[in-house]
Amino acid sequence: MNYTKYFSLKKTKQNQAIPKKNQVKNNAGGYVFRLDKWKQFERFLILGTEGGTYYVKENKLTIENAENIIECIKEDGLQAVELIKEISLGGRTPKNDPAIFALALSCAFGNQVCKSLAYASIRDVCRIGTHLFQFCQYIQELRGWSRGLRNGVANFYYSKSIEQLGYQLIKYKQRNGWTHKDVLRLAHPTDKEKNNLFKYAVDKEVDLMTLPLQVQAAEAIQHESSASINLVINLVKEYNLPRECLPTSWLNSKEVWEAMLPAMPVTALLRNLGKMTSIGVFTGTFDETTKVAIKKLTDKSILKKGRVHPLAVLTALKTYSCGHGIKGSLTWDPVNAISAALEQAFYLSFDLVEPTNKNYLIGLDVSASMGWENIVGSPLTPAEAAAAMCMTWVKTEPACDVIAFADTLRHLQITKNSSLNDTINTTSQMSFGNTDCSIPMRVATEKSWPIDVFVVLTDNETWYGTVHPCQALEEYRKQFKCNAKLVVVAMTSTGFSIADPKDGNSLDVVGFDTNIPQLISEFVNS
Repeated sequence: MNYTKYFSLKKTKQNQAIPKKNQVKNNAGGYVFRLDKWKQFERFLILGTEGGTYYVKENKLTIENAENIIECIKEDGLQAVELIKEISLGGRTPKNDPAIFALALSCAFGNQVCKSLAYASIRDVCRIGTHLFQFCQYIQELRGWSRGLRNGVANFYYSKSIEQLGYQLIKYKQRNGWTHKDVLRLAHPTDKEKNNLFKYAVDKEVDLMTLPLQVQAAEAIQHESSASINLVINLVKEYNLPRECLPTSWLNSKEVWEAMLPAMPVTALLRNLGKMTSIGVFTGTFDETTKVAIKKLTDKSILKKGRVHPLAVLTALKTYSCGHGIKGSLTWDPVNAISAALEQAFYLSFDLVEPTNKNYLIGLDVSASMGWENIVGSPLTPAEAAAAMCMTWVKTEPACDVIAFADTLRHLQITKNSSLNDTINTTSQMSFGNTDCSIPMRVATEKSWPIDVFVVLTDNETWYGTVHPCQALEEYRKQFKCNAKLVVVAMTSTGFSIADPKDGNSLDVVGFDTNIPQLISEFVNS
């Protein structure tokens, strides 16, 4: 009898655990490695759980991650809060909601030292009014209001200059039923210089002439029923008024949007490209307003200051190129120059590094589970988002090939000249089959490809193969007498990885972490 048919360290079916490897069953029924709790915490902060996954509903995935976060907080609350701040302030996450939720959990479940740091970090993580409203909503569901928490929330208002606070009050008015009026009545901040703004926020009588000029201008537009378009344009230009200050009747005016454009934050520009195109603000490569938009979108310093995340750019690109919104009836004819600027902005929003000049094989998981739900609330599936990420290596590394896989191999026609939009559209039509993450390594072995670095973008729900990915990697290394490295890029917030944590030449990273290029470059060159 061949006993190694059933007990082998070199070739084990993925629906069975590798002997002595301490693996766990994933949601698809395959065996993988359990992610370290801190790594899972990091995944949640970057990817969140919005929409759930193919195998796990949003509520269950959120509960699993919340319980893991609480474990981290109880193990080392200071480390947990510092990680929240690092990822939120570093612009490493597409949405700030996961960081805000984790901070609220730290305020609820941390020890006193942890809570004190969490209170002090509210103004760092909750940088705008909508962040603060979201935080207060989470707190309301998790615990009561203590003096320390009130002071932490009040620091949001104390930390801003009078002009900055005035801007917060007129731009970020409400979210999920919360307003500054609600927050101020809970936090009770007092500041002699800002008390008139606090009165204004809670609808108390106040002399408008004592408020910042920008607030006065916003009030003038809101309450001047006979305001002419010239008055509106002049006030918008002179006081840099955001769209939230304007009555809805003025938001279909081409001239008003043109007046807002020079001072418009780049994040607001990304959200409103379709609207502005639909009313004729952007018409072609040579008009001045298009040039202003392109300059904003392709200025790395502006993108960095605005904490513009690659996924936000990718979302804007996919939506804008479609010529219609995800919801509603708004349509427009995309301007090619704007689409090109968005593609450039995508690459600029990553912390790109010099090429490592190694041989890369990128394995893109296009199995059924990667074509399900959308990633981080965007209009992209994990497979589409992963395909876009592939382009960061294709554009950077001289020797890089991309394959798509599920239970079989499919070649992708992706080159340095491929556009992001074409790459996404090609991938969206490829979702098929079961998941076998060993395919990139097995194909490279069969074809004798000299690979230095395997990069696999996946949800780690592999289960179908006759050999585990880590075993296929070891076989490749043995056959070619090399130390080929493996980078696993996780596209969902599950607690699993195909990378063996005891393998020093394997690295697990989080999809759409803006630090990925730097992390991988350092890992590959080490």
